[in-house]
Amino acid sequence: MTTPQPRKRKPVMRSLFQDTSAWTREEMVAKAAEGFFVRDMHENVVICPQGQELRRKALKKNGFTRYACKQACRQCKHKCCTTPHKEIDFSPNKNIMPLPKPRPLPKVDEEPAS
Repeated sequence: MTTPQPRKRKPVMRSLFQDTSAWTREEMVAKAAEGFFVRDMHENVVICPQGQELRRKALKKNGFTRYACKQACRQCKHKCCTTPHKEIDFSPNKNIMPLPKPRPLPKVDEEPAS
């Protein structure tokens, strides 16, 4: 009889749980420019990688807070997602979220021109 093997846990990025409450605005913008969404708990906004502010949109039943800003995403020249605007959810203990991995574009079979 074999004993069941414990599940392997995914490695947790400890940087996602950093306390950003003592950071200056410039430090938050610099971290966001590295490819992260950074939550500013004092102003209750999230700074996106392009330096735009996403405002609180909703407090969900599971305790997560959703942030979004359609106008900022419309004006953005460097889209971080394929949707018209980004909505990002933060858990109560998380202040930094990495950019989502880009989805590969579907392959298009091109027929030679005749």
